[in-house]
Amino acid sequence: MQIAIIGADERTPAIKRYLMESGIGIIEITEQNIRRLMQCQIIVLPMRALEEDGRIRGSQVRMGMVLSHAAERSVIYGGCFPEVLTRRPLGRRIRIIDYMQDENVREENAGLTAEGCLVEAVTKSRYCIKGRNCLVVGFGYCGRAMAKRLAALEAEVMVCEEKEECQRAAMEMGYGLWQQGAKEQTFEWIFYMADKPCPIETVLKWCNEKTYLWDITTGGGLPAEELEEKGVHAEHLTAIPGRILTESAGMIFAQMIEREAAGYGRV
Repeated sequence: MQIAIIGADERTPAIKRYLMESGIGIIEITEQNIRRLMQCQIIVLPMRALEEDGRIRGSQVRMGMVLSHAAERSVIYGGCFPEVLTRRPLGRRIRIIDYMQDENVREENAGLTAEGCLVEAVTKSRYCIKGRNCLVVGFGYCGRAMAKRLAALEAEVMVCEEKEECQRAAMEMGYGLWQQGAKEQTFEWIFYMADKPCPIETVLKWCNEKTYLWDITTGGGLPAEELEEKGVHAEHLTAIPGRILTESAGMIFAQMIEREAAGYGRV
């Protein structure tokens, strides 16, 4: 089994090392050897696969070239693909798979995101985790991982979540719930992990001059500049695993790819 790697981000060296140590052959594809894609059933792209001009991140190869030269029934891994690629059928039964479609990857990546947030929180605020009064906004994969790690390190954890099933899950796990209409309550640390924006009036109910707020949402769910003007320490954190936990993040993706390779008789 040979796997093609095109382009690179911070995780790519770890992905490559893990696969090679597992005995999988790696072909690094450039414009000059693009025809070698025909030798590979699996093609690996970066987490944020494409630049705005259609080039694969860290490469001069364009996505159109990949689709033209890929073997029949190839599987292409990457992330943040535009809908025009993922919603239309591709020729020769080629499949495009986003890393974050995999349940194991989403859960493990959420754990890395939570650990990265803790690193930021301790570094920036210079407080230990034990005893911190924390609010986790959003109780999806990342929110649950965040709350679990905070509680394990003896922080005081409350959850803000609108979905009833997520509220029930939070209560079953022993976390208190903050809800609209509750009396004003401030927190030392806030981790914003919801999938939609929150009105600044609500956010300010949680904050005082000692509050530190971290927003991990891709587009920035909170108005950081406006919050800073009101004295709230707000920071937008994106792609945490890919910035500070690159070895672990790369290994998660590599293990996913290796599982796919097993389907082609690799293992």
